[in-house]
Amino acid sequence: MIADSTVRSMCTIGQEISIWCEKNHIINQELADALAVSRETVKRIKNGTRELTSKEIRKLSVLMEKQADFFIPNDDELDEDTSIQIVKRKNAGQEAFLRVKEKAQKNNEMEKMLADAMETINGIVNVEKKEKFVQQIIVMADIAKMG
Repeated sequence: MIADSTVRSMCTIGQEISIWCEKNHIINQELADALAVSRETVKRIKNGTRELTSKEIRKLSVLMEKQADFFIPNDDELDEDTSIQIVKRKNAGQEAFLRVKEKAQKNNEMEKMLADAMETINGIVNVEKKEKFVQQIIVMADIAKMG
């Protein structure tokens, strides 16, 4: 395995977590529940002002499908003693963790289905038929925005 030479600070790790949450429509409270932390803690993690605990790193690694070392800053700004805080927490966040994981997986499946559908529509040669499909998609998208 080739070592990742990308320099990651707490701030860039927080940005990656924010991007993943936005992509998968995960709100701060859902992530907080999954990590068994407060919503304010999630905000601080995303802002790069709070380090992740080893338990949070393990959970995020599974949720975001990334290696655990991705979540450990390697920018040498951190004191070795404080690089990872170890905190004992109850396992109350397990159910929320599974919900967030399921939601992210479902979103990924929906994105793949949408990409496949778009590929099919782009392959239609008959312009009138293609136009009807596009109009139907626009109507359905408008309906989805309302609800």
